[in-house]
Amino acid sequence: MMGNKEEYRKLCKTEQSLPVWNKDWWLDAVCGDDWQVLTVEKGGEIFAALPYVVTKGKFGLRLIKMPKLTQTLGVWAKYPDDQKYLTRISYEKEIYTNIIEQLEALDVAYFHQNFSHKVTNWLPFMWKGYEQTTRYTYIIDDLTDIDVIFKNFNSCRRQSIRKAEKTLKVGFDLSSEDFYNHHMTSLEKKGKSINYKYNFFKKMYDLSYENNSGKTLYCYDNNNNIHAAVFLIMDRESTYALIGSVDIEFTSGGSDLLIFEAIKYASKKTKMFDFEGSVIENIEMSYRNFGGKQVPYFSITKTHSPYLMINDGLQKIISGTKKSIKKIIKKDSKY
Repeated sequence: MMGNKEEYRKLCKTEQSLPVWNKDWWLDAVCGDDWQVLTVEKGGEIFAALPYVVTKGKFGLRLIKMPKLTQTLGVWAKYPDDQKYLTRISYEKEIYTNIIEQLEALDVAYFHQNFSHKVTNWLPFMWKGYEQTTRYTYIIDDLTDIDVIFKNFNSCRRQSIRKAEKTLKVGFDLSSEDFYNHHMTSLEKKGKSINYKYNFFKKMYDLSYENNSGKTLYCYDNNNNIHAAVFLIMDRESTYALIGSVDIEFTSGGSDLLIFEAIKYASKKTKMFDFEGSVIENIEMSYRNFGGKQVPYFSITKTHSPYLMINDGLQKIISGTKKSIKKIIKKDSKY
């Protein structure tokens, strides 16, 4: 009899409603063969699943965290057709409780996953001691009319795009090596360093292309200087702006043009465009200016280890003390 992982791989080949982040090939790309999956089955058919990967923390503590470059994960569930709302809530309680019981049996010190924005009911997790932080992304949920989408852009964005269209060209399928090098050097110019290795990115890039779920776009000038690049990930429903790379030496508006071209490309493939929102203020403002809707999603956590509970409490005290000291110093400097 097949284990859960093998059964889940079979499901991934046929189930169109699975987000790209929950697909087996994506998990292979970002976790290797280390990931596992919890499933809820009825009559030999998987009705719900939660993929996860266990990593080792300090003192060998077992932790479940989000894989690198993965926006969401969490519970996927298959809903019966024409299900009433009341029945849906009861159905979710049943399958979520089953998943939670399996999670608790894993005996991990800490759990953290970002759930899809489609998961709007986390009560069963709350009842079992899990905590929730609301995060946000920006989504253009209707890609059928590009002219309307462009009109919804901030006026400065529209002007920037029109300007960039006069001097830049747009290309597709930048190689994994060229994309990685552009991102690495662009970050270095900002005094930052890239947080993923090339071999990791190449595997993710190759598997995304092999599964018709990845695309790179870039814009360049007449001297073949690349001003900006973006790596897109797609499933049946959404296109996600996974990685953006902008060279600060150029002020041509290339990044704005590239987002518009990415949206136009996405309109031929999927229903929605997800900017993969950020809680960083200036990044959030940038995404908002492209006319997307603010969409909340849940970040679910639970700390089981007493050591981690104490450590987290101390870190909060230290952080709060530092903020208080800064406020006092700032206040005193006025006098």
